Amino acid sequence: MAQVIRPNHRRNARRDMPQLEIWVRNEGRFLTQDWSLGGAAIYRSKLGRKVGDPVAGELRLARKEGTWYPFIAVIVRDDPDQQLLGLEFRQLDSATFDFLQSMLRRPPPDR
Repeated sequence: MAQVIRPNHRRNARRDMPQLEIWVRNEGRFLTQDWSLGGAAIYRSKLGRKVGDPVAGELRLARKEGTWYPFIAVIVRDDPDQQLLGLEFRQLDSATFDFLQSMLRRPPPDR
């Protein structure tokens, strides 16, 4: 059987990088599957939102104590089979942007 290879149509490149923890008020904490400067895919269990809904929250490096960085995003994808929500960042303050950029410059984590 032939394997179908889909080209990468992402605006912002993703690579192996540190996982982020995202906190949404009154909804809980979620871990990212992947992320970029343009958005993130989060594992969800009970986020009561749908595509097009805004999400205001905070993010930080997963499994670490440290500073939380604010963001505003909109849900652009809901994949119930994989239990993932796709978020597109709409507003990042300069500290949040600088934090994400610094994570992109880090070497990939050992797997």
